[in-house]
Amino acid sequence: MPDMGKNNIGIPEGTDPEDSWMKNFWRPLMAVQYCLVCVFDFIVAPLLTGIYAYATHTTYLQWDPLTLKATGFYHVAMAAILGVASWTRGQEKIKQIELNTQIFEEKLRVADAERTKLADRINSLTPTPNQ
Repeated sequence: MPDMGKNNIGIPEGTDPEDSWMKNFWRPLMAVQYCLVCVFDFIVAPLLTGIYAYATHTTYLQWDPLTLKATGFYHVAMAAILGVASWTRGQEKIKQIELNTQIFEEKLRVADAERTKLADRINSLTPTPNQ
């Protein structure tokens, strides 16, 4: 059976196994998840608790945010995760910019050398008036 353009570990040729969607999007997904948890815990659940108490004509019991239990360790942990993730992402972008700058400068140097060589060749082929 032909390998159909796949390498020996089953990954299609031309794709980087480290460029998965999870690797690229885990930081924004964590931030969205944290926002959704906070919106639910501090806005939606208290409103639903009040609506439920009003609709059933029972005594309103104040909502106790789930994420503030255990001295808010959830928020501390999420702040650490998202803070370190954003810092490392910034470092990755800085390194990529430096790499792109080095590549650009090298290409510019090579193009300048080729331009100089071509100009010298044209000058050597062009007859001067004194000849």
